[in-house]
Amino acid sequence: MEKFNLKLVSPEGIQFENSVWQLSARNTYGWFGIRAHHLNFLTSIVPCKMEIAVTPEMRLHFMIHSGILDFQHSGTCTIISEEKIERVQT
Repeated sequence: MEKFNLKLVSPEGIQFENSVWQLSARNTYGWFGIRAHHLNFLTSIVPCKMEIAVTPEMRLHFMIHSGILDFQHSGTCTIISEEKIERVQT
């Protein structure tokens, strides 16, 4: 299982930083997912409950109100939000 590096950044600082297997979020076109080796991808994020899968069995959820996602094929993904990114317990 290949992973990529994910960093969530808000005005409070880094909210999350780890290697993850998969990310699911929503933009203006709908839900999308990213895994390692995805093509370069730059998009805005609309309000949603993002799902971050550290492994297929370990999934975390974060509420984001808006943001910009920048994924690089080299294996890094950064999400920057102007508002707090909150961890949601499920």
